[in-house]
This record gives sequence, structure tokens and C-alpha cells, in this order.
Amino acid sequence: MSKVTSSCILIVDDNVENQRVIAGHLIEHGHAPLFAGNGFHALDILDEEKPDLVLLDIMMPGIDGWETCRRIREDHSALELPVVMLSAKNSLNDIMRSFDVGANDYVTKPIIGRELIARVQNQLLVKHGVRERDALNDSLRELTENQQTFFSVLAHDLRNRLASSISLIDVVTHQVKLEPNYHELCQIAGQELARTHLFLDNLLTWGMREMRQADYQPITFRFDELSSKLHLFAEMHLARHQLELINEIPAKLDVYGDFDLVFAILRNFLDNAQKFSEPGSRIWLQSRDEPDFLCITVKDEGPGMSEEQVAQLRQNGPVIPQDTIERAGSGFGLQLSRSFAARHGGRIEIASQLGEGSAFTLCLPRKS
Repeated sequence: MSKVTSSCILIVDDNVENQRVIAGHLIEHGHAPLFAGNGFHALDILDEEKPDLVLLDIMMPGIDGWETCRRIREDHSALELPVVMLSAKNSLNDIMRSFDVGANDYVTKPIIGRELIARVQNQLLVKHGVRERDALNDSLRELTENQQTFFSVLAHDLRNRLASSISLIDVVTHQVKLEPNYHELCQIAGQELARTHLFLDNLLTWGMREMRQADYQPITFRFDELSSKLHLFAEMHLARHQLELINEIPAKLDVYGDFDLVFAILRNFLDNAQKFSEPGSRIWLQSRDEPDFLCITVKDEGPGMSEEQVAQLRQNGPVIPQDTIERAGSGFGLQLSRSFAARHGGRIEIASQLGEGSAFTLCLPRKS
């Protein structure tokens, strides 16, 4: 069994001979004893010193060991400062009373050295184990904070660089006279950069949220707060495809959820809609009420999917229509959206028919 040595242990006993015998056992096993002749003296020592454990006799003049232990527990938890009671009393009532006032263990007199040391070691192992756990938790917390800082800096820099590149490509495409082949190449480059930007944003959002599993912050907000960000996204990604975004959701509609996660889900829905929509077509934002849910839908006029493809997508499998394979992605955006919806206790619905477009719906539980 592992041993803890070099611990400071306070012996509280009014009998000097008992103090000497107990100290001998402790010193033999590498511990350093402190001495108190009564409960008041012990409490005074604890105000000045920080022993690792207290061996506390019950029957003493002044205040007895039970009252002393009760007062110790007013300032020190059982994990912070273990207390082992010592007494010739061995009735069940005496033992239970010791535990009731906060003792960690109980040793009956006359003291048997091996038993005393075994019980002391056990309490010290528990205490040091808690210390090591807390130190490890502190290290992990610091590591997580460093990772979050790294991700934040990385996300900021990469997003800015990609956004600058996308803007530059747009300027070249629309304001510089180019040969048709170069113009087409610039359009393709702009589309690929936009997809990379969205994929990276999804990846970084997921990474940050996974590092902070408990970082789910639902609030009540109006839909117009969300739609303003969605329209900015539409201006960047839908306009270049000549797609019209039609918002049929009331501006004052109350939405309950984590604002950033809800935005990420609907942004992915919009990206999927534009990916499979022909130039000049329309995309709708719609809502419907259910008794326990608010549902927000992104609907498009794309090629739609067969029943088999919809079933495959509902089973988390990627669907790549043969006529749009060059526009398909990894499916990570939908997987991320499912994860974020589940974090709300919500769900995602998929409806589609060949030749009639598709509709992706986020259903959020109403605030309890």
C-alpha cells in the first residue's frame, strides 16, 4: 500500500504519557507531531499552524473531544483536515456521536500502534489524493483556457484572412475586365473560398463548444436580431448566385435558445440551400408554432431529393445528387447543426421532393 510520510499531525490529549506513546509511533513512520493538552489549546494551535491531521482524545478537561471536533468543523472540512478520535469508550453510541460531530475515523484505547498508523495512513492518502485531484483539475482548467485562447486567436486571424481574400476575388471578378476563362476561374475561386470560410467557421465553432461542453447559454431574443445577421450572410453568399432571400418570419417573434448556436444552424441551412439552387431562384425563411416547440424553416427551389436520399440523410449519411456532385460538401455542417440542436433539446427535420426543392427545419423547445 502507498504511504504518506513527513506529515504534521496534531496530538490532542491531556495525558502526557499518551502523547509520548502516540508520538513514538508517528515519528517511527516519518511524521512530525504537534501537541495540545486540551481542546482550547488545540483550537489555538489550529489558528496558527496547519497540521495534516488531528488525533483527538474524547475525555479531556474543559471542552471534550466531541465539542472540540464540532468547532474544528466550523472552519475546516473533513477533506481539508481529517480528525481521528481516540477513546477508551467503545459503545456504538459513542462512536456514532463522534461521526455526527465530524470525525473521519475512530480508534479505541489502549492504542495499538499498527492499527493507529494504518488509520492515519488511510486518512492521509484520501487527503493527498484529493489534493492531487484538485491540482490536476487546475492544470486541466489552465490547459483548456490556453486552448480556448489559441482557438480564439486562430479563428479571428483565419476568418479575417479568408474574408479579405473573398472580397479581393469579388473585386477582381466584378470590377476588372478579364477574359472569359479568367473571369470563370475567379468565380470558381470565390466560391471555393466562400465554402472554405464556412467550413472553417463551422469547425472552429464546434471546437470551441466541445472544449466548453457546459457553455450553453440560452436566452430569449427577437427574430429580427437573428435575421439581421442572416441577411449579412445572404449578401455575401446568396447575392453572387443571384438568389433572393424571402423572410416570412415576424420580426418580433420571440426565440429561446443559444443565439450563436441557432445562428450557426440557420446559416448552414442557408448555405445548403444556395449550394443546390439555380441562379435567379428563391429561398424562404418560415416559421410555425407547435405546442412545445418553435420551428424555423429554410426552404429552397432546388432539385430536391428522392425518398431514398431523404431517408439516408435522416440517418446521418451524406447525400450527393449526381447532377450536383461538384456543389456537394462533406456534410459536416448538417452534423454540426444536429449536435447544436440536440444541445437545446431540439431536433432537425428534413423534407424534400424531386423537382420541388427541399426544406430544413430547426425545432427549438419553448422556454419552460
